Amino acid sequence: MTAEEKKVYLQSYQASLSCIERYKVYISIVEEFKADYDRSLQWCHSPQVVQELTDQIKELDTYKAEYQKVIEDKTKVCDHVISSIFSMPEERDQALLSYRYIDGMTWEQIADHMLYAMTHIHRLHNRALEHLEL
Repeated sequence: MTAEEKKVYLQSYQASLSCIERYKVYISIVEEFKADYDRSLQWCHSPQVVQELTDQIKELDTYKAEYQKVIEDKTKVCDHVISSIFSMPEERDQALLSYRYIDGMTWEQIADHMLYAMTHIHRLHNRALEHLEL
């Protein structure tokens, strides 16, 4: 795997995290709709309306299951990225890659935090990518 491909892989952590948060919001919206439909069912006496509400609740359950599957898949991506980084033998490589790709720090922040010059951080990053095994 090339260094660029490894970067894309590592960047998938932040993208997956954003996706997880978005889908959690979708699930909460679905749950609100479902609660509304459940309340409506309690007061409804029309068999036709009861059937429509029941069908809509089933559809909402399907959406929720799909959203939960996406969250599961994205969580696996995040877990794999984390385990790939923290299985590296060099602590410095782990720190640099986790600061950049997990914590989302800028190069300047990483350089300040690790007490290295920016140019040295970039060299260390390139070396860390070489050592990263996927």
